[in-house]
Amino acid sequence: MTKRNVDDLIDEVLGKTDSVYVPTGVIGWRLLTGVPSLDRILGGGLPSGSFTQIYGPEQSGKTSLAYRIAGQAVKMGKDTLLVPLEGYDEIFARACGIDTSADNFHVFSADFAELTFNMCIQAIKDYGVEVVVMDSISAAIPRKDLEKEQKVEDGDPGFNVGNRARSIGSFVGKLQMALKRRGAIFVTVNRLTASITKMGGTMVPAGGMVLQYDSDIKINMWGRSPSFKDMLQGKNIIESSVSVTKGKMEGIRLFGATELYCLHGVGIDIHRDLITESLNIGTVEKSGAWFKYGDYKFQGMTKFSDELRVNEELYNELTEQVNTSIALREAVKETKRKGKSTEEDDDEEELDDTN
Repeated sequence: MTKRNVDDLIDEVLGKTDSVYVPTGVIGWRLLTGVPSLDRILGGGLPSGSFTQIYGPEQSGKTSLAYRIAGQAVKMGKDTLLVPLEGYDEIFARACGIDTSADNFHVFSADFAELTFNMCIQAIKDYGVEVVVMDSISAAIPRKDLEKEQKVEDGDPGFNVGNRARSIGSFVGKLQMALKRRGAIFVTVNRLTASITKMGGTMVPAGGMVLQYDSDIKINMWGRSPSFKDMLQGKNIIESSVSVTKGKMEGIRLFGATELYCLHGVGIDIHRDLITESLNIGTVEKSGAWFKYGDYKFQGMTKFSDELRVNEELYNELTEQVNTSIALREAVKETKRKGKSTEEDDDEEELDDTN
């Protein structure tokens, strides 16, 4: 019997249906988060086709980061859909960098989880939306739970604790297919909840295990609220420890960590983060409390940050240098990775020739 080439089967089926496709094997594009240190950890931003989960306790900057990512997507010209299930403040959205008047920015919310999830998937598959940001997936309540009355008697079973996890699990599975096919990006905020299977009050992300297994990128944020003394002095700054772990997707580092500062009503202090990254790559020099960049000199981080807020030219110049440094670093890594792969192929060819 003549052996047939499986490529013929693939080509034959491809001509009959769009349910079968050939993956490209490369990252189509990346979305910068607008936070330089986070973009460095991610290898140049969020890769296309990725599912990103931002989780942590309250007041750690999760919504600020999600809105910052949405703002960067709008700035890049990507059709962006914001799903604020926990409430929407347009003033805060603008403070986080979202151009709410842009034609490519869209916002909606819904009463129950199934409708919300179906609209997100349909927006990606049929309406060309490239970035979806949800705040938060844990606030999506299944229709069954909404329609059921509160528990009033001891014999009443009340809500089914598995409804929400099942609804999210079904959504994530369908969403992954749409993201991979369309090269879109989905970012969601998630809260922590006490684990019912572990002793000691262990806090874990809500939404069930499917959400954890299928998350391509996990961003864990833990905030430290200002002290009582700082609040009396009007210093409403939250320090947030951020760790990034890789899920299933390749193209980002296995693990990375950074420190972010969040300002009340403003969100993440990207100017402070930009200064830190500029110091790391050597474009900004520091001597004692003084910072120097070209002809600019500033005493203290606060004065430097204040200048960046009003001096757009200086801010853009430093941002471009940091992004260029990140791109060059990732290009070198990719070259080394391809070189290693080429060497392995050559070794296999030599082994075949020997045999």
